[in-house]
Amino acid sequence: MVEKNRFDFGNRIPTNDEIFDLMSKWGLPDGIREHSIVVKDIAMDFVRKIHERDPNVRIDARVVEAGALLHDIGRVKSHGLDHGYRGYQALVEARVDERVARCALVHVLGGFTVDDIKREFPGNSKDIRVSLMPQSIEEKIVCFADKHAVGSMQVSVKKRFSRWFKKHGRTPFLLKSRYRIMQLDKDIKSLL
Repeated sequence: MVEKNRFDFGNRIPTNDEIFDLMSKWGLPDGIREHSIVVKDIAMDFVRKIHERDPNVRIDARVVEAGALLHDIGRVKSHGLDHGYRGYQALVEARVDERVARCALVHVLGGFTVDDIKREFPGNSKDIRVSLMPQSIEEKIVCFADKHAVGSMQVSVKKRFSRWFKKHGRTPFLLKSRYRIMQLDKDIKSLL
Protein backbone atom coordinates (compact mmCIF):
# COMPACT_ATOMS: atom_id res chain seq x y z
CA MET A 1 0.00 0.00 0.00
CA VAL A 2 1.44 3.30 -1.12
CA GLU A 3 -0.99 5.91 0.19
CA LYS A 4 -4.16 5.84 2.26
CA ASN A 5 -6.60 4.88 -0.53
CA ARG A 6 -4.10 3.32 -2.94
CA PHE A 7 -3.55 -0.42 -2.96
CA ASP A 8 -0.97 -2.60 -4.68
CA PHE A 9 -1.59 -6.31 -4.32
CA GLY A 10 1.33 -7.34 -6.54
CA ASN A 11 -0.93 -9.25 -8.97
CA ARG A 12 -2.06 -11.68 -6.29
CA ILE A 13 -5.41 -12.61 -4.78
CA PRO A 14 -6.08 -10.36 -1.77
CA THR A 15 -7.15 -11.92 1.52
CA ASN A 16 -10.67 -11.31 2.81
CA ASP A 17 -9.29 -8.86 5.39
CA GLU A 18 -7.51 -6.93 2.64
CA ILE A 19 -10.70 -6.93 0.55
CA PHE A 20 -12.76 -5.52 3.42
CA ASP A 21 -10.08 -2.89 4.04
CA LEU A 22 -10.18 -1.94 0.35
CA MET A 23 -14.00 -1.75 0.44
CA SER A 24 -13.85 0.58 3.45
CA LYS A 25 -11.12 2.84 2.14
CA TRP A 26 -12.72 3.10 -1.31
CA GLY A 27 -16.07 3.96 0.30
CA LEU A 28 -18.16 1.00 -0.84
CA PRO A 29 -21.61 1.45 0.77
CA ASP A 30 -22.52 -1.04 3.51
CA GLY A 31 -25.49 -2.39 1.53
CA ILE A 32 -23.27 -3.34 -1.41
CA ARG A 33 -20.73 -4.85 0.96
CA GLU A 34 -23.50 -6.98 2.53
CA HIS A 35 -24.73 -7.96 -0.95
CA SER A 36 -21.19 -9.01 -1.90
CA ILE A 37 -20.92 -11.23 1.17
CA VAL A 38 -24.20 -12.95 0.24
CA VAL A 39 -22.97 -13.43 -3.34
CA LYS A 40 -19.73 -14.91 -1.96
CA ASP A 41 -21.69 -17.35 0.22
CA ILE A 42 -23.86 -18.44 -2.73
CA ALA A 43 -20.83 -18.79 -5.02
CA MET A 44 -18.89 -20.83 -2.48
CA ASP A 45 -21.93 -23.08 -2.00
CA PHE A 46 -21.85 -23.77 -5.76
CA VAL A 47 -18.12 -24.57 -5.53
CA ARG A 48 -18.73 -26.92 -2.59
CA LYS A 49 -21.57 -28.75 -4.36
CA ILE A 50 -19.59 -29.08 -7.59
CA HIS A 51 -16.61 -30.53 -5.71
CA GLU A 52 -18.85 -32.90 -3.74
CA ARG A 53 -20.13 -34.31 -7.04
CA ASP A 54 -16.74 -34.37 -8.74
CA PRO A 55 -13.62 -33.41 -6.79
CA ASN A 56 -11.61 -33.34 -10.04
CA VAL A 57 -13.43 -30.31 -11.48
CA ARG A 58 -10.82 -27.57 -11.65
CA ILE A 59 -12.14 -24.48 -9.89
CA ASP A 60 -9.93 -22.04 -8.03
CA ALA A 61 -12.08 -21.43 -4.96
CA ARG A 62 -9.83 -18.51 -3.91
CA VAL A 63 -10.61 -16.73 -7.20
CA VAL A 64 -14.34 -17.37 -6.75
CA GLU A 65 -14.34 -16.10 -3.17
CA ALA A 66 -12.35 -12.93 -3.87
CA GLY A 67 -14.14 -12.37 -7.20
CA ALA A 68 -17.54 -12.60 -5.51
CA LEU A 69 -16.53 -10.22 -2.73
CA LEU A 70 -15.14 -7.71 -5.26
CA HIS A 71 -17.67 -8.14 -8.08
CA ASP A 72 -19.48 -4.85 -7.30
CA ILE A 73 -16.47 -2.74 -6.29
CA GLY A 74 -17.08 -0.64 -9.41
CA ARG A 75 -20.19 0.75 -7.76
CA VAL A 76 -17.94 3.25 -6.02
CA LYS A 77 -17.60 4.84 -9.49
CA SER A 78 -20.83 3.93 -11.31
CA HIS A 79 -24.22 2.36 -10.68
CA GLY A 80 -24.82 1.86 -14.40
CA LEU A 81 -24.24 -1.05 -16.75
CA ASP A 82 -20.56 -0.12 -16.83
CA HIS A 83 -19.93 -0.71 -13.10
CA GLY A 84 -18.31 -4.07 -13.80
CA TYR A 85 -15.89 -2.48 -16.23
CA ARG A 86 -15.15 0.40 -13.85
CA GLY A 87 -14.50 -2.09 -11.05
CA TYR A 88 -12.19 -4.08 -13.30
CA GLN A 89 -10.21 -0.93 -14.12
CA ALA A 90 -9.83 -0.07 -10.43
CA LEU A 91 -8.79 -3.63 -9.54
CA VAL A 92 -6.22 -3.73 -12.34
CA GLU A 93 -4.84 -0.42 -11.09
CA ALA A 94 -4.62 -1.96 -7.60
CA ARG A 95 -2.80 -4.92 -9.20
CA VAL A 96 -5.30 -7.54 -8.07
CA ASP A 97 -4.91 -10.95 -9.72
CA GLU A 98 -6.37 -10.68 -13.25
CA ARG A 99 -8.68 -13.68 -12.72
CA VAL A 100 -10.31 -11.94 -9.76
CA ALA A 101 -10.57 -8.60 -11.60
CA ARG A 102 -12.25 -10.36 -14.53
CA CYS A 103 -15.01 -11.61 -12.20
CA ALA A 104 -15.96 -7.95 -11.66
CA LEU A 105 -15.58 -7.22 -15.38
CA VAL A 106 -18.04 -9.84 -16.65
CA HIS A 107 -20.64 -10.27 -13.88
CA VAL A 108 -23.24 -7.70 -14.99
CA LEU A 109 -26.49 -9.18 -16.39
CA GLY A 110 -24.83 -12.31 -17.75
CA GLY A 111 -22.25 -10.43 -19.78
CA PHE A 112 -22.18 -8.15 -22.81
CA THR A 113 -20.83 -8.42 -26.32
CA VAL A 114 -19.08 -5.47 -27.95
CA ASP A 115 -22.30 -4.85 -29.95
CA ASP A 116 -24.37 -4.79 -26.72
CA ILE A 117 -21.98 -2.19 -25.31
CA LYS A 118 -22.29 0.03 -28.40
CA ARG A 119 -26.11 -0.11 -28.23
CA GLU A 120 -26.88 -0.14 -24.52
CA PHE A 121 -24.10 1.43 -22.48
CA PRO A 122 -24.04 5.10 -21.46
CA GLY A 123 -22.17 7.48 -23.77
CA ASN A 124 -19.09 7.68 -21.56
CA SER A 125 -18.68 3.90 -21.80
CA LYS A 126 -18.57 3.60 -25.58
CA ASP A 127 -14.77 3.34 -25.25
CA ILE A 128 -15.14 -0.25 -24.01
CA ARG A 129 -14.05 -2.41 -26.93
CA VAL A 130 -13.73 -5.82 -25.30
CA SER A 131 -16.30 -8.54 -24.79
CA LEU A 132 -17.65 -8.61 -21.25
CA MET A 133 -18.87 -12.22 -21.45
CA PRO A 134 -17.96 -14.66 -18.65
CA GLN A 135 -15.56 -17.33 -19.92
CA SER A 136 -13.88 -19.22 -17.06
CA ILE A 137 -15.83 -21.40 -14.64
CA GLU A 138 -14.89 -18.98 -11.85
CA GLU A 139 -16.33 -16.01 -13.79
CA LYS A 140 -19.50 -17.97 -14.56
CA ILE A 141 -20.01 -18.97 -10.92
CA VAL A 142 -19.62 -15.38 -9.66
CA CYS A 143 -21.93 -14.01 -12.36
CA PHE A 144 -24.56 -16.68 -11.69
CA ALA A 145 -24.33 -16.31 -7.90
CA ASP A 146 -24.91 -12.56 -8.27
CA LYS A 147 -28.21 -13.28 -10.02
CA HIS A 148 -29.33 -15.18 -6.91
CA ALA A 149 -29.08 -12.14 -4.64
CA VAL A 150 -31.07 -8.94 -4.28
CA GLY A 151 -29.40 -6.79 -1.69
CA SER A 152 -28.60 -9.15 1.15
CA MET A 153 -31.41 -11.58 0.32
CA GLN A 154 -30.96 -14.81 -1.57
CA VAL A 155 -33.57 -15.12 -4.34
CA SER A 156 -34.27 -17.16 -7.44
CA VAL A 157 -33.03 -15.98 -10.83
CA LYS A 158 -36.70 -15.74 -11.84
CA LYS A 159 -37.41 -13.32 -8.98
CA ARG A 160 -34.32 -11.24 -9.80
CA PHE A 161 -35.40 -10.85 -13.41
CA SER A 162 -39.02 -10.19 -12.39
CA ARG A 163 -37.76 -7.18 -10.43
CA TRP A 164 -35.78 -5.92 -13.44
CA PHE A 165 -38.75 -6.50 -15.79
CA LYS A 166 -41.03 -4.60 -13.41
CA LYS A 167 -38.59 -1.68 -13.25
CA HIS A 168 -37.44 -1.55 -16.91
CA GLY A 169 -40.01 -3.56 -18.86
CA ARG A 170 -39.49 -6.78 -20.80
CA THR A 171 -37.00 -5.17 -23.15
CA PRO A 172 -35.12 -7.17 -25.79
CA PHE A 173 -31.91 -6.32 -23.92
CA LEU A 174 -33.17 -7.82 -20.63
CA LEU A 175 -34.68 -10.81 -22.42
CA LYS A 176 -31.28 -11.48 -24.03
CA SER A 177 -29.63 -11.15 -20.61
CA ARG A 178 -32.10 -13.61 -19.09
CA TYR A 179 -31.32 -16.06 -21.90
CA ARG A 180 -27.58 -15.74 -21.16
CA ILE A 181 -28.18 -16.38 -17.47
CA MET A 182 -30.23 -19.47 -18.33
CA GLN A 183 -27.24 -20.70 -20.35
CA LEU A 184 -25.02 -20.14 -17.31
CA ASP A 185 -27.60 -22.03 -15.25
CA LYS A 186 -27.22 -25.01 -17.59
CA ASP A 187 -23.42 -24.82 -17.52
CA ILE A 188 -23.26 -24.72 -13.74
CA LYS A 189 -26.05 -27.21 -13.05
CA SER A 190 -24.37 -29.70 -15.39
CA LEU A 191 -21.52 -29.75 -12.85
CA LEU A 192 -23.77 -30.16 -9.78
